[in-house]
Amino acid sequence: MKHKAYSILTLLMSAVMLASCIDVEEELSSNGNSVGTIHYTGTAPKDIPLYTVAIRLVNFTSIQKTFDKGALGDVSVPSGQYKSYGFSSGDFTSAHQTAVSSGEPFSELYISQATYTGTYGSYNSYSDYVNTLKTPLSICSSSVYDIHSGTKTSVPMRFKTVSLQLNVNFSIRKEQGAEPYIIEKVETELSGVPSRIDILSGNIDCTETHNVAYTTAVTADKYTSTLLACKGNMEILSLTAPENSSATEGPGILQAHIHVLTQSGIRKVLHGQINLYNTIRNARIATYSPDASTLTNNVRTATLNIAAECTVDGDGIKVKSGSGDRWKQAETGI
Repeated sequence: MKHKAYSILTLLMSAVMLASCIDVEEELSSNGNSVGTIHYTGTAPKDIPLYTVAIRLVNFTSIQKTFDKGALGDVSVPSGQYKSYGFSSGDFTSAHQTAVSSGEPFSELYISQATYTGTYGSYNSYSDYVNTLKTPLSICSSSVYDIHSGTKTSVPMRFKTVSLQLNVNFSIRKEQGAEPYIIEKVETELSGVPSRIDILSGNIDCTETHNVAYTTAVTADKYTSTLLACKGNMEILSLTAPENSSATEGPGILQAHIHVLTQSGIRKVLHGQINLYNTIRNARIATYSPDASTLTNNVRTATLNIAAECTVDGDGIKVKSGSGDRWKQAETGI
């Protein structure tokens, strides 16, 4: 059972919403509190927005500060004992928390990605989509420190990258079809991507996961080509495996939408999928909590080299026998 957390202000990113926030200095001076200054120091990712929250441990108060250019600086806060947290990314838009009575400890502060409806969602309709991360996600926390009225206190913030750089490699085997054809492009999607992380603990929530569409580079094709290499990479929070090796929807399913052009000028899209139960488990990407509700990444970079070839004949996906993860024809509504 997850602990509840005190209610805090939402961490805002859009310029419109930031413009509506109350000025911290004005708020502090108007309520009569004695004021000190946090001077954040440390090495932070460059040219990425930095979001910080200072939490007063007694007589609870939370003060947020955004450093747009990726350079840490000063924050004015009421005097007291504090602990600070932060994250660096333009991909996470909000903090989620629950309001509880003042007697319970502050224990969680989740940030999350926005979701959207994707083009090929009907081929794995268990969840919406999230974008790949434009920049790696780093989080940090400070030791407990005291802020005194009229003084400036240096607070080191050491950022640690917690997201996953994932490479996905597979091959397409071309068999002869009704007429010669070439593969113009391949659109790829992977499911099982979490979208929410607790920046206090670094635990990634995996109770709900999503699809992600990412770019795959394919070897230039000719009518006479027989084997094409497909290589993709993405930055994501993490990746979870399917519940079992026979699942056709849910997490851990790779979809390949293969755009074919025949010699007579007919275009079509072939939809293939593969359950990556064995491939993901063998990569040992993450360690799970005892109740399997959260995970932490074991590695910063992981590569999924899919051994089975995706075999096509210009009209569909050819099912091949064998052990391990295997490609099949994807169908809508599964």
